[in-house]
Amino acid sequence: MVVWYIWVAIQVALFVLAELIRPKPKLEDAKPAGLGDFQLPTATEERVIPLVWGTCRQKGPNVVWYGDFLQEALTKEIKTGLFSKESQTIGFRYHLGIQFALCRGAIDALRRIWIGDVEVYSSTSILTATINAGGSGYSKNQILLIAGGTFIRQASVRVLRTNASGAITLLELEDRGEYSSFPAGTPSLTGTPGSGANVSITTGTEITHGQQVTVDCPDLFGGEELGQGGVVGTLTLFAGTDTQTAAPYLSSHEIATASPSAGGSGYAVDNILTLSGGTFTFAAQLRVTAVSSGAVTAVTILDPGFYTAFPSSPAATTVTPSGGTGCTVTFTAGVGFQSVNGVTPRYLRTTYLVPSVDPIYLGNSTSVAPWAFEVRRIPNPLGLGTPGVNGNLDSNPANVLVETLINQEWGLRELLADVDTASFSAAASTLATEGNGFSMILDRPIQASELVRLIEEQIDGVVYFDQLVGKWKLKLVRNDYDINAVPLLSTTNVIEVESYSRGAWEDTTNQIAVRFTDRQDQYKETSALAQDQASIDVLQGRVITAEPNYPGVKARALANSLAWRDLRGLSYPLAKAVIVVDRSMFNVAPGQVLAWTYEIGGESFVKMPVRVAEVDYGDLVDGRIRLGLVEDIFQTAAGSFTSPGDTNWEPPDDDLLPFTYQVAFEAPRGLVLRDPDAAGPYEDRLWAAARRRGPEIGFRLGARHAAGSPTGDFVEIGTAVSLALVGRLNAALPRGSAVPLTSLTLIPGPASPA
Repeated sequence: MVVWYIWVAIQVALFVLAELIRPKPKLEDAKPAGLGDFQLPTATEERVIPLVWGTCRQKGPNVVWYGDFLQEALTKEIKTGLFSKESQTIGFRYHLGIQFALCRGAIDALRRIWIGDVEVYSSTSILTATINAGGSGYSKNQILLIAGGTFIRQASVRVLRTNASGAITLLELEDRGEYSSFPAGTPSLTGTPGSGANVSITTGTEITHGQQVTVDCPDLFGGEELGQGGVVGTLTLFAGTDTQTAAPYLSSHEIATASPSAGGSGYAVDNILTLSGGTFTFAAQLRVTAVSSGAVTAVTILDPGFYTAFPSSPAATTVTPSGGTGCTVTFTAGVGFQSVNGVTPRYLRTTYLVPSVDPIYLGNSTSVAPWAFEVRRIPNPLGLGTPGVNGNLDSNPANVLVETLINQEWGLRELLADVDTASFSAAASTLATEGNGFSMILDRPIQASELVRLIEEQIDGVVYFDQLVGKWKLKLVRNDYDINAVPLLSTTNVIEVESYSRGAWEDTTNQIAVRFTDRQDQYKETSALAQDQASIDVLQGRVITAEPNYPGVKARALANSLAWRDLRGLSYPLAKAVIVVDRSMFNVAPGQVLAWTYEIGGESFVKMPVRVAEVDYGDLVDGRIRLGLVEDIFQTAAGSFTSPGDTNWEPPDDDLLPFTYQVAFEAPRGLVLRDPDAAGPYEDRLWAAARRRGPEIGFRLGARHAAGSPTGDFVEIGTAVSLALVGRLNAALPRGSAVPLTSLTLIPGPASPA
C-alpha cells in the first residue's frame, strides 16, 4: 500500500517537473500602425467646397487635416502552461484627430451623422432610455414601445432583466425612432404582458455653431474582442460664419514647458500644482519634483491642460494637498496643430467639424470608415416670415434664385436693388403652399445660369430681366389667369406665322418616372411614377417613358406631384408656333399667357391659351417682335393622385439577441479524459453551447463563485467562436447500448447554422 502512494507521488512530481522545464511557446505581439498607414475616406486638395441649400446628406466630406495620433495597446493574458501565463499584445486602439470640411457656410444646423451605413447621431431620435419605474408583469426579451410624441417611426426598447414580480430592472434601446416632436417627461412603455413601466430619455438636438456633438459607439465595428472596435469622440461644429474664431483644438491650447518663477513656501515633493486663471476645459497640472526649504525648485508637467485663453505668465497656482503657498510658474504655450507664427486659420465661411478636446477613437483598424453628415441651410435674402418649406427642411426656391442672382462670391453678382422682390416673394408664397421646396448639395463646378435652369425646371417657372422696369422677375407657370382678361392675338397684331404644328399622339409620353433622393428613407435613390392609361390605350398598349431628374427634390410627396405635373404636359399633343407680331405687343414677357384667335392650315381656334416661351424684341427700326408659343396645358383636365406610400421594406435585423436556447454543464470525466486539449484527466472542464438567433458568431462565458446563492459580478472565463448545430437524427438511436456511437448523422434544417 505504501509503495502505491510513493509511486503516485513520484508521478505527480515528474509531471510538475516536466511542466516547469517544458519550453514555453513564444508569443508574438501585434505590431502597431503608424500615422502614414491610415486610409482616410477623402483627402483631396483640389476638391471644390460644396454649396448646400435646404437639408441634405453630405457624403464623403473632405478631410483637410489629420494628426494628434495616439496608440493604445490591447493585451490579453495567454495561458502558456499549467503554472504560467503571459500577456500578449493582440492589437491596438487608434485615436486620431480629424478635421472634416463639409460645405460653404454659414449653415443653420447639423442634424445627423452616419459612419458607414449606420446612423450614429440624429437630432430627431431618442438617444438613450433608462428605466424610471419598473412596473410589473413584464418578461425578459420583451419588446415595448415608448409612448407619446409625434413620430414617423416609434422608438422601442428591449427588456434585458426583470425581478421576481416582473418589474423591469434593465433594458436597452432597440429602435431610436424618428420624431418631429419628442415624448414629454418620463414616457410610459406600451405592450403586453406587463404594465406600469416608464423610462427616462435623452433626445437628439440640432447642433448649431460652437456646439458639441458626441458619437458614442464603442462596438460599432463589432467591439474589440471579435471585431474592429468602434468610434467614440466629441466634435465641435464651426458653422462657417463670417466671424467664427479658430478652433481651440487646432490652435495652441496646452502648455509646452513650465518652471518655477517664485518658489513660495511650505511645499513638498510630489505636491500637485494646478495653474490658476485663463479660460480652459482642463487646467494644466504640474508635479513638484524638488524643493529647497519648502520652496519649489523644479516641476514636471502632469497634464498640459486645454485652454481657449491662457493665463498670464507667470501664473499663480493652487496645491494638492494643501499647505504650500506663493508658488508661481512661468510657462510657454505649445505651437498648435495648425498655428503658424501664433496664428491659426479661422476658415471663414467654411463649415467644418473638429475634435473638441481629445482625438477620436476610431477602432482597431487603419481603414477609417466613411462619414456622412446631414446639414441644413435655409437662405432668406427675400426676408420672408417663414423662409423654409416642408417644416423648414427645404429652402424656398425663390430665395435660392435671389441668392444666386446677388451672391458676390459665387453668384451672378447682381444688386438686390435690381431684383423685383415683389414678384419673387409672390412666387415664394405659391411655392410654399405647394410644398415645392429645394434641397441640394452642389459639389461640382457649374455655371450659375445652369443652377437657375435646374430650379426653373423644378418649379415650372422662368426668371427673366424685364426691360421696361430694369429688374429681374420670376414668373411661375400656373393656372392663375382669366382667358378673357389676357392680351389677345389675332390678325390685327399678328404679322406672320412662321411655323405652326400640333404634335401627334406618337410624340407624347404616357409614363413619367421622376428620379429623386428620398430624405425620409435614409437618402436612398428612388423614383415617383405617374402613368396615363388613356394614352397607353390610344397607342395600343405602347408605353413611352420619360425619366426627369430633379436634384433639388428630397420629399416623396413633392416628387409625386412633379411626376403628375410633367405627365400632364407630356401626355397630350400640344400645339407649338413661332409668330411675328407688331410693336403693340412690346410689353409681352416670358411665361405670360395670351389668347390666340386664328385660322391656319385648316385648323381654327378662338382664344386658345398659349404660353410665351421665347421673346425676341427685334429693334425699333424693324418694328417686329418674334414670339415662340406653346399651347397652355391648363386648358386640359387635370388628373388626381395621392402621395406614394411606404414600401414597408425593413432592412435585415443585425442586432444581437439573447440566446433562447443555451446550456452549460460540467464535462464528464470520461470526456475530459479523451479531450486532447485537457491538461490532465482531473482538470475541471465546462461545456457550453447556444443556438443562433441572428447574426451571432460566438459567445462569452462568465462565472461567479460564492457560498449559497450566486452573488457578485461575473468574471469572463472564456469565449466560443461557434454555435451549436441544429438538426434531426436520420434514424433512431439504439436503446440499451453501453457502447458509445462512433458517428452520428444529422439532417440539417432551416435553423441549422453553426
